[in-house]
Amino acid sequence: MNLPLENTAGVRKQLLELETALTRPAVRRSGAELCSLLAEEFCEFGSSGRVYSREEVVDALASEGEMSFSLSEFRVRLVSGDCALVTYRAVAAERESLRSSLWVFRNNRWQLVFHQGTRVAAV
Repeated sequence: MNLPLENTAGVRKQLLELETALTRPAVRRSGAELCSLLAEEFCEFGSSGRVYSREEVVDALASEGEMSFSLSEFRVRLVSGDCALVTYRAVAAERESLRSSLWVFRNNRWQLVFHQGTRVAAV
């Protein structure tokens, strides 16, 4: 199912809610919620240069401590009728990073297929 390209405000709102949900400890520690949000083929390029699979991310986040995130400069670019590129700046534990996520709309919901975080050098 393709989303109407003219509904960018609605898509932006949905994807901001989903990205924000991924910052919440309750969601980050829930394998079921993460597996619902992350596509089976999900992968992440970590700031360490390591590539993580969905299973590795779910396992790593299950034991993560409390962390507070703030998001800014949130942007959505529709790549096609059912694919969106999200970019934003995140601050967590006093570390700032640039983030990019590729979301696809399938089976009437958004799923994350790719994510990358790049640390911002301290000035």
